[in-house]
Amino acid sequence: MKKIKEKSKGVIKKQKMTRLIRLSVLFLSITGLFSILYLCYGLYNITNQYTNMTRRDYLTTETLQTLEEQLYQHQSYIFEHVVSNSPEFQDSLEKQTSGLKSSMSSILYALKDEMKDTKFDIRYKSLSSNIFGYLYDAESIFEMSHNGESEKANIYMEESLMDYINTVNSVLKSFDNMIREDMKEARTELENNTKKVLIHAVLLFIILLCCAGTGIVISIMISNEMTNFDPVTGIPNYDKFIDVCEKKHMRKTFSEYAVLSINIKGFQYFNQQHGTDFGDEILTEYASFLRKATNTGEIAARINGDTFIALIKKDRVPVIADYIKQITLNIHRKDGTRKVVVNSRCGIYETAGNIDVSTALDYSETALKEAKNSTNSDCIWYSETMTESEIAAKETIAKFKDAIKNEEFSVYYQPKVNMIDDKLCGCEALVRWIKDGQTIPPFKFIPVLESEGYITELDMYVFEHVCQHISKWKEQGIEPVRISSNFSKLHLKNKRFADDVLEIIEKYGIEKKYIEIELTESSGYEDFDAMTEFVNRMKSEKIYTAIDDFGTGYSSLSMLKDLDIDVVKLDKSFLSGAEDKAHKKMIENVVRMINDLQRKVICEGVETRQQAEFLKSVECYLAQGYLYDKPLPHDEFEQRLLNPSYKIK
Repeated sequence: MKKIKEKSKGVIKKQKMTRLIRLSVLFLSITGLFSILYLCYGLYNITNQYTNMTRRDYLTTETLQTLEEQLYQHQSYIFEHVVSNSPEFQDSLEKQTSGLKSSMSSILYALKDEMKDTKFDIRYKSLSSNIFGYLYDAESIFEMSHNGESEKANIYMEESLMDYINTVNSVLKSFDNMIREDMKEARTELENNTKKVLIHAVLLFIILLCCAGTGIVISIMISNEMTNFDPVTGIPNYDKFIDVCEKKHMRKTFSEYAVLSINIKGFQYFNQQHGTDFGDEILTEYASFLRKATNTGEIAARINGDTFIALIKKDRVPVIADYIKQITLNIHRKDGTRKVVVNSRCGIYETAGNIDVSTALDYSETALKEAKNSTNSDCIWYSETMTESEIAAKETIAKFKDAIKNEEFSVYYQPKVNMIDDKLCGCEALVRWIKDGQTIPPFKFIPVLESEGYITELDMYVFEHVCQHISKWKEQGIEPVRISSNFSKLHLKNKRFADDVLEIIEKYGIEKKYIEIELTESSGYEDFDAMTEFVNRMKSEKIYTAIDDFGTGYSSLSMLKDLDIDVVKLDKSFLSGAEDKAHKKMIENVVRMINDLQRKVICEGVETRQQAEFLKSVECYLAQGYLYDKPLPHDEFEQRLLNPSYKIK
C-alpha cells in the first residue's frame, strides 16, 4: 500500500488561515444574530407590557364609568318611584332597578378578581361595600314608597343613601386618580425600559462595530499574509517582491541593485528521501537564512518550489553569491537537530539604466538557466549572449515539430566493446539533427528540448527508429546487438511510460533481448518511486535497464542496492585524472562494488589504450569510446555488425 503523503506546511498554514476566516465570520454572524434576538426580546417585552397596561387600565376605567352611570340611573329610578303615584310605573321602575342591581353586582364581582392582590384592592373593597350598602338600603326606600310613606322615604334617601352616594363618588374619584397615577408610573417605566433597550442597542452596536473592526483587521492581516507572503517560509512572495521593487523610492535607486534568481540544487532528493515535511523545513530554514543575509532596503522572496529571488546592493553581490553556494542548515526534528548541507545555483543580473523589474527578473532567470546547465560554475552573471541563446532556443523549439515530421533526425550508433576479445557487444543509440545538409550538434538542441519538455517526443522517435532498424536487420539476416536507448527523466512523470515502450517493441515484433533502456542517474532523485516501478516492470518483461552518467550527480549507493538495474555506466569524467594513484583506487573500488552487486559495468569515453588496460586491470571489461569507434550512421554501423571484431594497435 502506498504511503499517504503528509500535508506540507504551506497547505496546513492555508487551512489554518481558512479556518480562522470561517471562525471570524461565524463569530460575527452569531454575535449579530444574538444581538438582534436580544433587541427583539426587549422590544417585545416593552410592547407586551404597554399592551397589558393599556388594556387593563382601559377596562378598569370603562368598568368604573359604567358602574357610575348605572348607579346614577339607579338613583333616578328610586326618586321617580318615590314621587310616582302610578302602581304600574312603579312596578316598571322596580324591574329596571332590579336589572341595574344585578348588573352592578356582576361588575363588582368581576372587579373583585381583577383587583385582588393589587394596590387597588382597598379602594375596591371600599367601593363594593358602599355600593352593596346602597343597594341594600335602596330596598327599604321601595318598601316605604309602596306603603305611601313618601316623606319618610325622602328623608331616608337624604340621610342614608346620599352618604353612600357621596362615599362612592369619592371612592370612584380616588380610584380614577390611582388609575391615572398608575398609567403615569407605567408610562415612566416604559420610558425607562425603552431607554435601557436603546442603551443596550447602542452598546450592542458598539460591540458589533468592534467585532466587525476586529474582523476587518484580521481579514486584512490574513489577506496580506496570503497575498504577499509565502505560506511555507513566511518570507515575501513574487507579488510582494514586485510591489516593493516598483515603489517610487525604489525605482529611483533601482540601478544600484542586482537581481538574483536562486535555486537549491538537488532539492527533489530531500523530498524523495525524507518526505515533503522535511523538504518544507529545509525551505523554511533556507528562507530564514536569506532573510538574515539581506540588509535594510534589500529583499528576498520565494517564487515557487525551491526557487528564490533577491534584490541585493551591487557591492554586496559577490559576498552573497559566495555565501549561498554552500550553507549548513539546522533542521529541527522530533528526534533531534540535523545538520544539512545545501548547495545553490544563482543567476545574477546587475541592473542598468531604466530597466524594469520584470525584465531584470527575466535576465536573472536566464542566467540561472545557464548556471543549471553549466559544469564550471554555480553562480553566473547575465550577459547579452544568453538572450541570444534563448532566442536560438525558441527558434529550435519552433523548428522541432517540422523536423520530426520531415524526419530530419537521424539515429547514430556508438559501439560498445568487450575488451577481453575486442568484439562488438552492444551499442548506444544517439541522435543527430541534419538540416539542409548541415549537422546540428546535440549540445545545441538536446538541452533546449529537455528544458522545454519536448525531449520525450524525440526519445520516442529515436526508440521507434531503433526498433525499426532491428526489425529490418533481422529480415536481412543480420544479427543485431543489444541497443541502449536514452530516455529523459521527464518520462517518469508519464504513467504510461512502460506501456508506450512495450507497444513500440510489439509494433515491430522484435525480441526484447535486443533492447536496453538507459536512464540518467539523476532520474532517481527526481522520482525514485516512479523509477523503481518502471525498472521492475522492465525486469518482469526481461528488458535490460541501465543507469547512465553514474558518478556525475548525487551518487547514492543505496540507489544501486534498491534499484534492480542490469547495467551501470560510468561517466567519462571517471577517467579524468586516472593517472593519480588515489583516483585509480577510487575507480577500482567503485567497479568492485558494482560487480559485487552483480551489475554489469561499462565505462564511456575510453580514448587510449592505457585507459583500456587500466579498466581491465580493475575488472571493468566493457567500454565505449573513440578508441574503438565514434558514433556511426546507420549504414556504417550495419557494416560493423557484419564485421564485429576490432584491431587495436
